[in-house]
Amino acid sequence: MIIALDDAAWTAPWRQIRVGDKLLLSMGLVVTALVAPAWPAAPLVALAAVALTLAPARIPARVLAIGCAAPLTFITISAASVAIQVGPAPADAWFALGPISMDATTAATGLAVFGRSAAGTLAILLLATTTPMVDLLGWARQRGVPGPLVEVASLIYRLLFVLLDTALAMHVAQVARL
Repeated sequence: MIIALDDAAWTAPWRQIRVGDKLLLSMGLVVTALVAPAWPAAPLVALAAVALTLAPARIPARVLAIGCAAPLTFITISAASVAIQVGPAPADAWFALGPISMDATTAATGLAVFGRSAAGTLAILLLATTTPMVDLLGWARQRGVPGPLVEVASLIYRLLFVLLDTALAMHVAQVARL
């Protein structure tokens, strides 16, 4: 996943666009998803982020699907945990199974959490698939972000690749032993 997003960012046609412009677009979509009413803003932000990623940015749909698979799984589980209520079932519950129930309020809250989170994730993926981390860190350094903070972010980014290489080497070694 990390390599697919990184490769897409390095080869993206939008790489030539200034980092600040892409950051403004992406953060604008995130803020819209968070601040505007969940319906219809979240689906519209998600649609805009996907459309911008696939059409003008020309990121392959496969890369976008790879990038959003894990976050959307986590978001779905989180939204389900918000939608399900534990405790005494309210009188207007849609269903009740022992101490677990769901009503219109919890379901609406769970859907709002899912919509806002998915839209924000897709907006961030627009930035991640069009801007290499090196460019983001250089932009942050030029804008006066404290040097130690930029260095820590750079170190974590490099360590992700070390972790990935180690995991792949362990997998190869395990397959070779079997």
